[in-house]
Amino acid sequence: MLIDTDEGLASIFQRVKRIALVGASVKPERPSHQVMQFLLDEGFEVIPVNPGLVGQTLLGCEVVGSLEAISRPCGGQSMLSPAGRCCALTGLLMTSDFDPDGAVK
Repeated sequence: MLIDTDEGLASIFQRVKRIALVGASVKPERPSHQVMQFLLDEGFEVIPVNPGLVGQTLLGCEVVGSLEAISRPCGGQSMLSPAGRCCALTGLLMTSDFDPDGAVK
């Protein structure tokens, strides 16, 4: 689902409380780290996804290696990754069990 307006994004954030963040980084200067911190500060539950950091804790959250490794329903998935990897990750996001109301299909 393409969200290209502030209103569209606000609508999702009103319904979603748990977000999987693909490409989460331990480096504070990276946008994915900053976005994760912002979401946590705003009261969202964030599940960081990064195969290179599996089992580690990032901003108090356990990192998983893939979307398939998430055992709880997620209402949102966000991808922050270098442009060269976006095509493969976008395909994965589009085929995963995402429901904006927070239920796994």
